[in-house]
Amino acid sequence: MSPADTDTPQDSDTSLPVRSLKKRADFLRLRHHRGTGFRGFLLVAGPGGETGAARLGITVTKKLGKAVTRNRIKRRLRAAGREVIGQYGEPGHDYVLIARPAALDLPFAILLDDLKRGLVSPAGTHSPGQGSRRHRKAPKDRQAGSSRAGPEGNAPRD
Repeated sequence: MSPADTDTPQDSDTSLPVRSLKKRADFLRLRHHRGTGFRGFLLVAGPGGETGAARLGITVTKKLGKAVTRNRIKRRLRAAGREVIGQYGEPGHDYVLIARPAALDLPFAILLDDLKRGLVSPAGTHSPGQGSRRHRKAPKDRQAGSSRAGPEGNAPRD
């Protein structure tokens, strides 16, 4: 029996190859998958087109700063992604990291830990306070109108 046939855990030397996700169509294909939010990024994962390797894509919008800032965020997320996805990622899956402003200043160890938690924890589980706020309803007293409402039911303009 060769050493490759044993069921021992992966050595740190043997890790999953991580390639770059470059085509817009691949990013768009993943936009319908549920993402997991963390302080420095949003992780979106799904089955990919390549077998045997994971692919990593990084999105940093212009809202986060000028080119120097965006490039620094990309370098940090790319380094974290290659390290963690190489160990904990699944072959044939695509991963997209959508940067948040905190990705620039967070300690690198926290980026690594958050990404590891996103890959190891079951899909769709969030820590309290990390869910989407988009679909939250307004409180009951605000739905009926407030005391500042004008005759048309709209707030007066100053």
